[in-house]
Amino acid sequence: MIDKDTSIAVVSTTCLQVPPEGYGGLELMVYNLAHELGQRDYDVTVIAPQGTDIEGVETIETTQPSDSKQCFQKEPTAYEMYADQLSNFDVVVDHSWQKHSYQRKREHPEEMANTTILGVWHGMPRFDLKPVEQPNYVSVSQAAAEAWQRTLGFEVRHVSNGIDVDRYPLQTDKGDYLMTLNRIMPEKGIIECIDIAEHLEVPIKIVGEDLFVDDVGYVTQVMARCGQSPYAEYVGRVDTEEKIDLLQHARGLLLMPQSPYKEVFGLAAVEAMACGTPVVATNNCGLGEVVSTVQGKGAYDNLDVLIADLERVATDGRRFPDPETLREGVIEHFSKAAMTDRYLERIEQAIETGW
Repeated sequence: MIDKDTSIAVVSTTCLQVPPEGYGGLELMVYNLAHELGQRDYDVTVIAPQGTDIEGVETIETTQPSDSKQCFQKEPTAYEMYADQLSNFDVVVDHSWQKHSYQRKREHPEEMANTTILGVWHGMPRFDLKPVEQPNYVSVSQAAAEAWQRTLGFEVRHVSNGIDVDRYPLQTDKGDYLMTLNRIMPEKGIIECIDIAEHLEVPIKIVGEDLFVDDVGYVTQVMARCGQSPYAEYVGRVDTEEKIDLLQHARGLLLMPQSPYKEVFGLAAVEAMACGTPVVATNNCGLGEVVSTVQGKGAYDNLDVLIADLERVATDGRRFPDPETLREGVIEHFSKAAMTDRYLERIEQAIETGW
């Protein structure tokens, strides 16, 4: 394990402050990692938009936060605000979209000679070639890492995302509804979720981010479909407390990301299982990995089998692990403590040999 005096910078996006006030899965992972490192007495600094505040963690504030879909365009401006400070750190864990820390490494090789960079990708890497000789790429699931490695032709390792399980209390008494929790976009299969719920004649709540989206027309289409359906209720954007309450009392969470889109992780699935709520999902990249790791089942290639098992979940749920077992699986594999342990392992590997 690396020494506690190893200085670590964690770079976030220019979209939301850390922790995010609303939707912001990536920024939440930055917070969970930095906070856990701070709690373990590591020398950690977060580089993030103004308003970032993490107990026990130093911050370098950059631009004003913005939840518009163009927020990533401010990353070059933010980079200029911290570029000359990167060499002060032994390790940079870069979660930003454009990974400008590699630019600093290329343009100032001597200055950055003792700084190790890990580039963490929450989607498809934006570079076809290595940005530096040893980029130490990290994806957030093994399935995504393997997919990116086949595309890029060089090694990508992985660290699974992790949540603060204490924020998601276990609930064994469930309501009578299913729900889906996604950004409201075609790739997430929201209409398909409604189709299945109507086929089974079970209520479903449509929950998720509907402001920070590329296709506003699709949001309108989903809302109209819910307005015409006797089974689908459009909820849309909610705060964290309401989201957790909905997850706690749902009979099950239905997730239907549509190929060729790759769901590299599936944070909503982890949040649901932490509450003791089973997940039924398409076997799509990291989502299938997450669900199968905890439940042993629940990620499907065959739509008919998915629908049959979802019907059982909607009635009695006895084909799936009990709520306590689901929660225990999340604690073991997808807690912020487990995530931080794996990041420390990857940091040690990057410092010693790199990849």
